[in-house]
This record gives sequence, structure tokens and C-alpha cells, in this order.
Amino acid sequence: MFVKNFLTAGDFLTLVPVGIKVSLQYDDNGRIERVYKDWQDHADVTLDFLPKMLEDDMIPRKISVKTGSTFVYGVLYTPTLCPDPGELPQCVMDSLSDKFVLGLAKFNFFAGHVKSFGTTFRGANQIRQWLNFSKFHVLPGFVIPHDIDEVKFEKMATSNFPFKYPLISDYIEFGRDGVDFYSTNLFQEVVFNVEDGMDEDGSLYSMLTLTHEKLKIGYSEAVKYNVIKNTQIVLDESGNIIYSRSIDKRKRKAREDKITCPVCGNIYSVPKSGKCVCSDPHCNSRLYPRVTRMLKILSFPDISYDSYIKLTNKVGKVFSVVDVLYEDSIVDYRPNCTLPNLLRSIVPPEVMHGSDAFTLFCNKCNNSVDTVDYYLHNNRRIVTDLGMGDRADIRRFSEWLEDPINLSDILTLLHSDRVNLTKVDRKFDGAPIFRDKTIYITGKFKHGDIQEVTSILSSYSADVITSGDAGFDCIVVGDTKEDVNGFVIKHAKSIGVPIFTESEFFTTYGIDEDLAENL
Repeated sequence: MFVKNFLTAGDFLTLVPVGIKVSLQYDDNGRIERVYKDWQDHADVTLDFLPKMLEDDMIPRKISVKTGSTFVYGVLYTPTLCPDPGELPQCVMDSLSDKFVLGLAKFNFFAGHVKSFGTTFRGANQIRQWLNFSKFHVLPGFVIPHDIDEVKFEKMATSNFPFKYPLISDYIEFGRDGVDFYSTNLFQEVVFNVEDGMDEDGSLYSMLTLTHEKLKIGYSEAVKYNVIKNTQIVLDESGNIIYSRSIDKRKRKAREDKITCPVCGNIYSVPKSGKCVCSDPHCNSRLYPRVTRMLKILSFPDISYDSYIKLTNKVGKVFSVVDVLYEDSIVDYRPNCTLPNLLRSIVPPEVMHGSDAFTLFCNKCNNSVDTVDYYLHNNRRIVTDLGMGDRADIRRFSEWLEDPINLSDILTLLHSDRVNLTKVDRKFDGAPIFRDKTIYITGKFKHGDIQEVTSILSSYSADVITSGDAGFDCIVVGDTKEDVNGFVIKHAKSIGVPIFTESEFFTTYGIDEDLAENL
């Protein structure tokens, strides 16, 4: 119910609970004269409402303002919820009105605003003081702080809301430019049935059958609000559940906060919020997104989720993402792939994102499969031997390899015959002007990451390296001037190796013109 776009620091925000919004009209003698339903589209309900309101002493019969009509805006509130589906409070207005007129529930009137033709009220303080002085019950509220955010708003709204149910249907904001009314756009429904299921990424969900439609919610949300059959739920304008309760008198058994994975049998706790997935990262239920990502990077055809399920059922619980390469529909494919892309296809992006880190790692290993194999087996030496300990992604990669299943997957792919390893991608077939030449690149380039620049220069048959340990014929320094290896440049100057900036090199050899022509 946090709506940041209209909250202005220093304004006073009045909180309105779900109830019957009414307007009271006092005449020019200060006596109560009429009662209207709602605050704007008035429907005269004086005959039905006024006797009951006076009988129960909900409102003062007279007020102090006696020149011109005075209108008091507020809500008839009862700690009773009606399950009628629709937008709140409109959907429950008829049911609440019947309960009020027939005396089927206890109500009270709470005022939030006053407007008079006989006097001028300025600001929230004066209005609230007058309402209190006139013996009205006054709606709660608070001053909006300058550092308001969703967490602070929810905390302030909760602590200032004395009503039984945490359902705010409207706000009244008192600001410098006057008074504004806002609806929170709450929506209410009754759940007639619940079916649990699993998405393709392994996250569990609950499908709710409502009055006229079905609603899919996360399993965590279903457990948090104990959503089962015959549950009344209230949704905010984003479709998130903010309240639930049972509409029958049966004792409700709370949904378990622990669940047995329907795929692998692992027992894990349901998180308080967010996706609910098996806590075992190697569970077959979680591997399909990794499978599709691997196939895409390796340039294999994609496989459907149904085909994936059939394959996992065939293989069983001990399933590797590499097993999918032998699926019937793609077994005849053998695409070309560079060593960095091979590794990138199987290492999750949350471990190492993008191609730059993989290119650096492979370059440090001289793009040798045997050297990569060695460091995969000796993962702790990746940081110490290869001089990349300052990179958090490389450290995460080293830790990821500690898991024997991760190590087995990546080694299986590395030595698989399902892909044709090529030395490097070429951007286009250019003239071999750098044949038998080794170019050392360092820094960040305007033309792209290291893999992109490497593929451009490889188009001219260059050997491109990022490690200064081996010999090289020239150096190209990225124009961005970040992450430049100054030690290598200093050494190159001392032995007379040519050093170019990115712009100088690309201009000298007409590389930009070739890129424009070929791409």
C-alpha cells in the first residue's frame, strides 16, 4: 500500500480503513442535517443512516460552526469483514450498509476531513484539532518524513493504525496545495480451490481458483498467508496478497513451512518471500535454465521443457547438464566453440558474468585445454598462480569448483566430443596482416570487452594475449585507460616494443573501416 509517487515530505497523511465512506452535512445553525454515502458521488442515505448514528452517539448533533453548511468526511467502521469479491471498499458497501441499518454489527464513525462554507480550515493540524474539539473520533495518520521508503512507510502505517484488520482503503493527504484523496486500489477475492505446481525454473507456485478467474502466486506467498480452500484474500494494486483469513468456521491447519522436493526428495524450508526452489542446486528441477543457456552459448538447437523432462526421467536423479548434449534431437550437431565460451556455457552467470573473465582465465592458461584442465583440478591455485586474486568473480569461480559435481560437469564438457574447439572466434575474414604476430592488449576498450577485441584482431590472423609473461610484438592499450598493466608497458618501453593506444592502432590499420564494411 506504499504509493511513493504522491508522498511529499512534510505533508500529513490520514489512513482510512475499509468501511462505509460517508459525508455528514451540518446546516447553518450547526445541526446535523443530512448523511451521504461516499465523499464525492453523493447518495442521500439520511433516512437509513442518521437515526442509527444518533441513537448510538456516533456523531455530535451540533457543531460550533453556524454560518453556512459544513461537511465532515469520514468512514463508518466495523471490525467485520465481508467476503464479497471486487475492489475495496466498493464491493462490500452494500453488505456493510445492510449490517449497519439492521444492527447486525457494531459500527463507529471516524472523521478525517472537514470543509465549511462558513469558516476556513487551514492545514491538517487545525482540521484535526477542530474534529477532536467537536467530539468526533478522528482517523489516524502521520507526518511524511523526508527519507520515506517502503519499509519505513509500512512500519509507520502499521504503528499508527489501531483497527482490527491491516486494510487501508484510502489516504487523505494534507499538503501545501490543499487536500487530496487517494485510493489504495485494494482488491478482494475468495479462493475456491488451490493447486500447487512447478515452473520450468524449478520454482513452486500455487494456482488459485477465484470467482471469475485463476491467479498464480508464489509458493512462499501461499504459505505465508496460509492460502487454502475457502480463504478470503486481499490483494494490493500490484497483485500481491497483503491479508488473508478463513471464511468458514472450520479450524484451519497451517500450510507447512517445510516441503519435500517432488523431484529429488530433499526436505527444505520454504523462504519467507521470493522464489521457492529446491535447496539442492543440483536437483533436476533447477537445471533446465542452465541447460537452455548452455545450448544457446554453444550454438546447439534448443530443446523443449517436455523433452528435458523425458530425458531426466530416462537418466534418473543422477543427471548432469552435459547429458542433454546426447538428446536425440541434437545428437547429430557438433558446433564450433572457443574455449572461453565453452566454460561460460556451463558456469552459472551468478558465479562469473560475461565473457571477459573467461577470456582472461583462458589466456592465462595459454588457451591450452591441458592447462585449463590442470587448474580446474587444482582450483585453489587459480588465484595464486594466475595473478587474478583481485577479481571477485575469479575467486567465486575457484570456490564453485570446490563442489565435486560442478567440477565433474565442467570437466565432462571440456573433454567431450560434442563440440569442436576452435582457437578463437573471428569477427570476419580479414587480410592476414598480423600473421605470426603476437599482440598484447591491456586496459578497457571502447570497441568492447577483451573477447570482442580479441575476435576483431584475430580476423587479421593475430595471436592476441592478455598475459605479459610471453613474448609479443606490440602492445595495444584501451582508450578508457582502466585496468592497464603499467609494469608490462614499462618493460616494453625498455626493450623498444611498439605501444599503441586503441584509437591509434585501429586508425593506422583501417580496422574501423573494415568493421563497417564487413558488419
